[in-house]
Amino acid sequence: MSIDGSGTIPAAGGAYMMFDGITPSTGYEVCNVDDVYDVWISDTTTAARNEAGSIRISAGGGTYTTPIGYRPLGPVSIVSYKSTGHKVTARAW
Repeated sequence: MSIDGSGTIPAAGGAYMMFDGITPSTGYEVCNVDDVYDVWISDTTTAARNEAGSIRISAGGGTYTTPIGYRPLGPVSIVSYKSTGHKVTARAW
């Protein structure tokens, strides 16, 4: 089963729960399609810029895909510091 988590992060600076807050069963991929602003994701803590437990995904098509066999520890949160309209493409499986 695949879940589409693509969309627009609703507010800058606050963490947003991806995939409707559901923990992906086996893995996920997030692609940052914004040309200027990076995002940070986490499935172990609340995502925050430059904080332990958060993974940076660079602007301009940066992508993070979980390793083969990875099982997320919890729901995936994402944070952006763009004022409005930060779009991402995401899938969970």
